[in-house]
Amino acid sequence: MFELTAKSTYGIAAMMELAERHNKEYTQIKDIAEAQKIPRHYLEQLLIILKKNGFIRSLRGKEGGYALARHPGSITLLEILECLEGSLAIIKEKNSSIVFFWKEIEILLKNALEITLEELTMKKTGAKQMIYSI
Repeated sequence: MFELTAKSTYGIAAMMELAERHNKEYTQIKDIAEAQKIPRHYLEQLLIILKKNGFIRSLRGKEGGYALARHPGSITLLEILECLEGSLAIIKEKNSSIVFFWKEIEILLKNALEITLEELTMKKTGAKQMIYSI
């Protein structure tokens, strides 16, 4: 069963931070943790999972850190969530009399989660600009 946990919330926040810094070479873990208010130890664990699944890359050393392994326009929220939490499923029970309804909801949710990091970053930036342009 799909559930949005701290793992997902922090994982998405870290990926968003890397998407916003996509033009930079690498971002140090302390900078990601501070910017997104993620406990560093927990972030380290998430970054290992995301790296293992090909979402990010890392470089050791003073100029090292983490960066997206792919362009932010090619990484969807759905991919990140399924990497961290497993397959998206609204309902486990297949014998429900309204399983068709839950399947429709699941399709709608998956479609909404097909938003890319690039699109999400643009929406976030647009929302900030709207707030400050009063």
